[in-house]
Amino acid sequence: NKGQIVGTVFDQNQAVIPNAKVTVKSIATGAVRDLTTGSEGRFQALLLDPGTYEVRVNATGFAEAVFTGVIVNVGSSVDLPVTVAVG
Repeated sequence: NKGQIVGTVFDQNQAVIPNAKVTVKSIATGAVRDLTTGSEGRFQALLLDPGTYEVRVNATGFAEAVFTGVIVNVGSSVDLPVTVAVG
């Protein structure tokens, strides 16, 4: 009865960005999950309730990336490839 949002954070040259901060927020409840990308730039927000989410990605030296209206369904895995621009 849960879903997940996963992804990889890249720079404009498609190099992965470790230690980026990823915030996943439920629009319905306001619940927030804070994550950090690993050495391969990956993040996983597991066991999310079905609903609509906002995902924000911040990395030092880069502009913030924001995704709104990310829909998680029961049993679904939403894959977000994130490219951040130098900022």
